[in-house]
Amino acid sequence: MPEIDLSRGRSLTVIGNAGDAISNFDRYKPTGVLDLEGCIDVKDYHLKDIYKLWNLRYLSLGPSITKLPKEFAQLKLLETLDVSKTRVNVLPAEAIGLHCLIHLIGKFKLQDHVKTERLPREYMLETVKGFVADRGPGLLIPIDHMKRLDKVQIWCDCEETEHDQVDMNTHLSKAIQRYIEITMGEDNVRFLFLYFKGLPQGNLSALDQVCQHYSLRARHMYHLRSLKLHGNSNSATLHKFVALFCDHTKLSISTTLSVAQNHLSVIVEMPVLLYLKMTANSINDGFVIQDGKFGSLHCLCLVLKVMGTSVLSIEDRAWPEIISLQLICKDLVGLPCVEIMCLRELKEISLHPEVDEKTRKVWEAEARSHHNRPNVLSIAGGLQETPAVVEEEPGTWVSHPRGTKCS
Repeated sequence: MPEIDLSRGRSLTVIGNAGDAISNFDRYKPTGVLDLEGCIDVKDYHLKDIYKLWNLRYLSLGPSITKLPKEFAQLKLLETLDVSKTRVNVLPAEAIGLHCLIHLIGKFKLQDHVKTERLPREYMLETVKGFVADRGPGLLIPIDHMKRLDKVQIWCDCEETEHDQVDMNTHLSKAIQRYIEITMGEDNVRFLFLYFKGLPQGNLSALDQVCQHYSLRARHMYHLRSLKLHGNSNSATLHKFVALFCDHTKLSISTTLSVAQNHLSVIVEMPVLLYLKMTANSINDGFVIQDGKFGSLHCLCLVLKVMGTSVLSIEDRAWPEIISLQLICKDLVGLPCVEIMCLRELKEISLHPEVDEKTRKVWEAEARSHHNRPNVLSIAGGLQETPAVVEEEPGTWVSHPRGTKCS
């Protein structure tokens, strides 16, 4: 790194090899933003004096970092910490307990044995992406103190023994219960992303435990604006868990199993659902839109391994307000009973990029016949969860030195 004056810089992004130069924090103490994601040679020992950056508000670290030093506790003004590109597996209490921390991004476990007196009485954290649940109780400790938390992502790892697996499910169940019972904030927003694909099929009893806990409290309402469930838990379990919440605007369910029609019945009744993504082996008898159902839905994304003869059926007098239709299956053939003329507001159709060229031309011809002439696009795996024609939900982005960054 050339000898330039950094003393007046408020934002610094470093790419490449600059570890030794970066570690001289005296040169840029007033810096508020430090982006080191692309700095490949910044190692753990380079961070020992990072406490000198008294004004630091945003920090991202690169792939050579394996742990965070205790000096992190002195970064009193830090609001965003991104360790997603690092090899940090366990987050120390000094990091999770920063008084001004709002956004915490990475994939990490929490220390099991933390003295509660070392934790703040109330965290400022709003976004945690995300926790790794294991047999230890580390996940439970901070959630009791995170009253402002509104976006959480949790990965579930497969434990070595059956006893450890039971412990993991027990702790995860309690953590979910505590999170969904937190009083909603003024903006009425709450997100939960739960990934359990690493578990043996059907081995997530945490959701069953949550459902059983609330089965005797039928009149209580629990609020999630956005829910993602990715894994191979029993479809009936997913059905019961989703039924706990009535005010989803965004719902994503991913499983390698097939989904039955009766398991979709609870989704049909969601009055304010805007975005629905179903990833499955197949949907038995196809996805059916009945008269008066899915009235608020703007985007429907079906990612299927096997397409049946009927993929999407729209009953007579059912006029859904779908703007974006995503049918993602590389083996899609023709128009499998999909009547896009019933979708009056349709502006966008997305297909798998490997779909047969003849099928693509059939869809393009059908789109030209539609009064809106919707665009026919290619999306692999339905990764574009918010199409250009659907307005992005507020509150899903965090401050980043190069503009915005998805949370």
